[in-house]
Amino acid sequence: MKRVIFDIVLFVCLFIAPWWITAVIAIAGIFVFTQFYEYIIAGIMMFALFHTPGGSNLIASPFWFCTIIASIYVLAQLARRYIILYKV
Repeated sequence: MKRVIFDIVLFVCLFIAPWWITAVIAIAGIFVFTQFYEYIIAGIMMFALFHTPGGSNLIASPFWFCTIIASIYVLAQLARRYIILYKV
C-alpha cells in the first residue's frame, strides 16, 4: 500500500512540482523500495515534459537521456549493497 501511495505522489509531482523535486523523490524511491522500475518511467516522462528542443547538449538526445536514467538506476541498485544501515 505504501508503494502505491508513493507512486501516486511521484506522478502527481511530475505535473505540479519542479523537475528537481521530482528527481529527488524518484531517487529516494530507489532506496526505499526494491525493484523500483517506476523511476525509469518517471525519468522518461520528465524528459518528455521538461525537454527543450534544439539544445546541443549531450543530455538533449532522448537516447542518451534514457541511457543515463538506466545507468543511475543500476548504480543505485549496486550502491544499496554497500550502505551499512540498509537491509538487502
